[in-house]
Amino acid sequence: MHFVVNIDILGFFDNVNHTLLVKQLWNMGIQDRKVLACISKMLKAEIEGEGKPSKGVPQGGLLSTLLSNIVLNDLDH
Repeated sequence: MHFVVNIDILGFFDNVNHTLLVKQLWNMGIQDRKVLACISKMLKAEIEGEGKPSKGVPQGGLLSTLLSNIVLNDLDH
């Protein structure tokens, strides 16, 4: 049997949990604390007019698509 699933996740980039994302990175082998700290700072960078985000991945950021794919990797399995 073969299945095809089409999912449109509305507001996905805005709702990524930072803590879970960093834990996923650690569990997949990225255990350099300096790299994880840099990614965490990028996730919590202040957005002009909105303040510091508590969740979400900055759309258009250098690592946004990579980090989003890491979050969705568990869904893929």
